[in-house]
Amino acid sequence: MPCCDCHGNGNGIHHWISYEVLTFPQAGVPLPTLEQDGYGNYAGIVTLKELSYEYNEPGRTGWLSALTDAQWTALYDYQVKYGVRMARLDVFPTTQFGANVRAPGGSSAAGQLWSFTNLTGFESSGIKEGGSVAMDGLYYYGADITDPATTYPIAKLHSGPTFSSDATAAVINAFPHANGTREQMVFFTSFAASWSQASNFIQHSWISWMTRGLYLGQRRAYLGTHIDDILLSTEIYSTNRTFRLRVADVEAHAAWTRDINSRMPPGSEFLIEMAYNGNGNIEEAVQGSYGSDICVPESNVITASKPILVDQEFKKPLGTGEDAWPPEQTSYTWSEQCEDLDPLTTYFTTHLDEFYHVSHTFTHLALSNATFSDVDKEIRFNQIWFNNTGFSGHPKFSPHSLVPPQITGLHNGDAIRAFTGNGITYVVGDNTRPALLNTEHPFWTLTTTAERNGEAGLEIIPRFATNIYFNCDDATSNTALWQDALGQTSGFEGIMQVERTAAARNLLALRHDPYMFHQANMHAVDTGAVRTAAREYTDLSLLQIWVEELVDEMARLVSWPIRTLKHDDLGTAFVARRQRDECRPALRVDYSADGASIVGATVSAADGNCQAEIPVTFPGPVRDSKGARSEQLGSDPLTLWVRLGGASVSFDLTTPVPVR
Repeated sequence: MPCCDCHGNGNGIHHWISYEVLTFPQAGVPLPTLEQDGYGNYAGIVTLKELSYEYNEPGRTGWLSALTDAQWTALYDYQVKYGVRMARLDVFPTTQFGANVRAPGGSSAAGQLWSFTNLTGFESSGIKEGGSVAMDGLYYYGADITDPATTYPIAKLHSGPTFSSDATAAVINAFPHANGTREQMVFFTSFAASWSQASNFIQHSWISWMTRGLYLGQRRAYLGTHIDDILLSTEIYSTNRTFRLRVADVEAHAAWTRDINSRMPPGSEFLIEMAYNGNGNIEEAVQGSYGSDICVPESNVITASKPILVDQEFKKPLGTGEDAWPPEQTSYTWSEQCEDLDPLTTYFTTHLDEFYHVSHTFTHLALSNATFSDVDKEIRFNQIWFNNTGFSGHPKFSPHSLVPPQITGLHNGDAIRAFTGNGITYVVGDNTRPALLNTEHPFWTLTTTAERNGEAGLEIIPRFATNIYFNCDDATSNTALWQDALGQTSGFEGIMQVERTAAARNLLALRHDPYMFHQANMHAVDTGAVRTAAREYTDLSLLQIWVEELVDEMARLVSWPIRTLKHDDLGTAFVARRQRDECRPALRVDYSADGASIVGATVSAADGNCQAEIPVTFPGPVRDSKGARSEQLGSDPLTLWVRLGGASVSFDLTTPVPVR
């Protein structure tokens, strides 16, 4: 699939679709080789802004395409010959597209709504007809159809800030051609997939339509919510209160999780993931048993006011630092009887199926300047605690993962060596810190190196922050911090409007990065009534409201199932994505002898030794899955996960897809 001048806008990468970006300078360049040996090289064509520049030369003035008329004709002829569809993004509406621009012309007015009105030909996108998105920050044109014989609208700009009545926003053209019919989907709006919710929503239409639902890759929405600091207490912002989760709060979240799953699209499976600090269990237990000798020692681990706090990207010289753990604390000696004195811990250990579970270290010590000895104890003590309390070995527990406290220690080679030496493979980073991101490949982990991080081999999974703060347990405290620290003037409704739009944008962009929350954000049972722009909630936590708002936003727009992967499985999925990409897989679309229909597809890879599973999405069932792993959730299309074994693999569609 060539994407002409689509830098930053070609979003096949989100689905894993193979594509080639071609840049056409103002002086022009030759087209790539479109076909050879009787085969077409591209299964779809995407253009941006008509590849236009402003010219001021004899015989050529004004805004014109860098492609010559002959080159456009070559593309059109290729389309018809191979039944290939074209998507044209950011186009000015003219009769060339069966439409004319609607007065007042182009606009970037905020609050303008956009929605699909006809999903014919791209039903597999999962888009919902009528679901509206705001075009804030984009430049768009309204249009009126001038040639209904060849053109029909698929989307509209709603009457409102720019138009007195609904205006056409996108069309599909089916133009007569000497050798058949040429099809194209045309959008009268700019695109900015890096930040625009609207762009990330709209893109699924042209991807599904242009590929006819057959493409290399998969569309899947994953939502992970990590709850850090479980079993610890938190001082609440702008109050004199501290908060520690109560059993009633956790019970409420377990019941609510079952309920919201029942309201989500078929195939959904959402689960909260708890990140535990076992020392919080011991601290709670000894407070209620002092003098009874049930807990030995009769104290939780109390670290010294070390290590010295440093800049978050500080790279600690190996072997340096001072121990913060008490020197006598070398072995974990607390008994199961001691651990069971904390009702909150007991609830979790007797309801393991209700959540996912992962380590957050034992005491929550900052690790950027910590010694190997301290970090080793932080990991080992929590592992012993998990084993004692029954988490270890449970299918919802992630033994090879860690949420580092305050996302520290990832430039500390001693800490990383302690992680990996204790079986930790995957940690999460912080997407607000570029040093912890794979900026070249945002859908991959960042693998640590000795040069950059002090030690090699740890996989850092990207993780999003939110405007739900670690030291807030209700809408009042969260709004106070939002306004005091960030200078915002809006209330809780404003926070949630920002959050639902941003999080939905990420899911629509198929970002699988989980989200950071904290134990105080699960205060639920007595929080009272809270109103957002969507509706009023009663006795729900900040976490619950955040998820409700996101699920509501997604449900307006798409019918996709939403899933959660536990930390270990998410890490495996991220690494598998990298391995697939490094294989450089390819998909050949196979046609009938007369070229009138697609009858199948052939999967291959440039790396002849590729061991990775390659996902391929199909518009319907295949005659023989050839041993590939089949996955289909809810109304989502079929995906086959293919192992090549050193050779290409071909699949035949049960029902061919017409292209003419």
